[in-house]
Order: sequence, then C-alpha cells, then structure tokens
Amino acid sequence: FANAQDHRDIDWCGSGGDASKSGDNSTTVERFNRGNLSTKEAHAEIMETEFWRMENTVRLMRARGQRTWSRWVVATRWAMRKRHPWLAVTLRHPGDYLNSQKRLAVLLLLILNSAVVCALLAGTTQELWLVQGTVALGLVACVLTTPVPSVVAFLFTRPP
Repeated sequence: FANAQDHRDIDWCGSGGDASKSGDNSTTVERFNRGNLSTKEAHAEIMETEFWRMENTVRLMRARGQRTWSRWVVATRWAMRKRHPWLAVTLRHPGDYLNSQKRLAVLLLLILNSAVVCALLAGTTQELWLVQGTVALGLVACVLTTPVPSVVAFLFTRPP
C-alpha cells in the first residue's frame, strides 16, 4: 500500500466481529447503554456500519488507481463476497442489506428462468447475423435469461 492508512483497522477478510475495529460506533453504544437498543439491534447496526465502511474503502481503492497485488486481492475478495452468484449466498458480509435468503431467491430465480428459456428454445434453430447453430441459440438464451433476475436483484437493493 502507498501509505498505512489504506489498510488501517479494516477487517480485510470480512469476518465481521470486533466492533472496536470499525471506528466510531459511539452513538450505537450510547443508545444501547441507555436501553434504546437491544443487543441484537446494536450488533446489527455495528455490522451494517462495518459493511458500508468496507464498501467505501474498496471504492476508494479503485478510484485512487494505484494498482498493487494486495489491493487486487482485497477488491477480489470483496467482489466475490458481494457479487458472485453462488459464493455470495454463504460468504456475504453480516452487515449486507442483501441477506442470504434474498440472494438465494435471486439465484433460484436465475436457475428456474434459465431452465424455462432452454425448454422453450429446445428444438428450435436460431440464425443471427454472423452466428448460426448452437452458438446463436446460446446467445439468444443469454439475452432472454438475463433481465428477470437482474430486475429482482435491483428490487432487493437499497441506495447507500
């Protein structure tokens, strides 16, 4: 890293855990001490704060444009935990608003949608401008399969 602040107090592996590493959670702790938050709510707030801080850290690393092997590893781990259709179901960050049930619903919809499109296109021939046969059939299936899970995943998201 170019300087020590790039990786200061950040849980690079994303194992969640220690709230003292996440920076200033004093308002959450104060509300918990006053009895305004349960233990579960306080933990969820701290995990959500850690999630957004890590999200912003990874975005800043990309924006700075300084390419190093360690930054690539961090960004790849974060992308796998957040965007991979299979791995993100179990490896997601505990503070992510898109929980495992929502991710699993999108994944199952993707599989079901793919099966329906393949069943509809079975036995047909597709002829595109430069491509014919099986490759054209695969391209048509990809185009027809992509929109539905993407729209459902978009419905589950929320702005930062």
